[in-house]
Amino acid sequence: MQSKIALAATSGNSGSTWALLYVEVRADVCGWFLDATARHYRVAFFMLENFYATAPAVLYRSVTDDVYGSWVRDEPPATHIIRCPLPENVVHEIEPLKSKLMQDWLTFDDGPTLLPNAARLPKQDAGRPECAVSIKPSKLSRLKRGTAGLHYATPGFDANVVDYLQKFRRDQ
Repeated sequence: MQSKIALAATSGNSGSTWALLYVEVRADVCGWFLDATARHYRVAFFMLENFYATAPAVLYRSVTDDVYGSWVRDEPPATHIIRCPLPENVVHEIEPLKSKLMQDWLTFDDGPTLLPNAARLPKQDAGRPECAVSIKPSKLSRLKRGTAGLHYATPGFDANVVDYLQKFRRDQ
C-alpha cells in the first residue's frame, strides 16, 4: 500500500492548518486527519468505505486519536458507537505513518500535545495567525502558495478525499 499525504495552511483571521494521510485498500480509503484553527484542533482516524466504488461511500471515524478506541459512522449519520472497522494490517501501517507525519511536519502549541524539539511558527510567519497546530518552519519551503494559502501533496494524492472529509465530518 502506497501512502498519500497532504498538508495545507491558510492565512488571515480564520487561518487553519490541516494534515491528511491515507492508504487505499481496494475501494476503501483509510487514514488519519487533523484539522486545526486558532487554539483548537481535531484529529481522528477514518475509513471511507466504498469511496472508489459505485456504491455510496460510508465515512467512519475514531471518536478520539486512538485507532483502537470507539468509532462512529459520520456519513450517513449514526449515533451508536462501533469498534474500529480497519483491517489490522492497515492499522499497523497507518499508526507509524501518522507518528512520522506529526514528527516531521507539524508543531503543536504549548500544552500536553507539545512534541519534543518542535519549533513554533511565529504569528508573523507566512501571514498566519497563531494556530494550535502549525507546519514546521523548516518545511515551509516545500509548500506551494495558492489562492487559498500554502499546500503540499505527495504525487497521486486525491483531493476528492479531503473534500469529502471536510464536507461530511461532524464536530467531535
